Amino acid sequence: MKRRSLLGAAVAAAWPAPPAIAAHVAATDIPRPPVTPKRPRRIEQLGRVRIDDYAWLRDPHFKDFLAGTRGIDPEIRRHLEQENAYADAVLAPTRPAQARWRAAMAAYGAEAGALPP
Repeated sequence: MKRRSLLGAAVAAAWPAPPAIAAHVAATDIPRPPVTPKRPRRIEQLGRVRIDDYAWLRDPHFKDFLAGTRGIDPEIRRHLEQENAYADAVLAPTRPAQARWRAAMAAYGAEAGALPP
């Protein structure tokens, strides 16, 4: 039961109140979400055909990228950086709450004898 109480308290502390979010949005310039271009690709698998508008986001050489022998496609990287910048801007008002939540989870882990991930 103690875990549920701690988790509930952490979520309540991390969740910003709607007026706080509205004030943050009004006070700062949050960028517009990046628009992901649609580039339809026809894919045939197991006798079925489907159209994937976002298949271009999967680098055809992703295995080489994961192995560290090749960089990611510059266009894909640019789009991912735009998405990350947008996410950082939108989540900025929750940073103090995230820090409190991490501290609460770390304290619980130390209390239980476990290390935080």
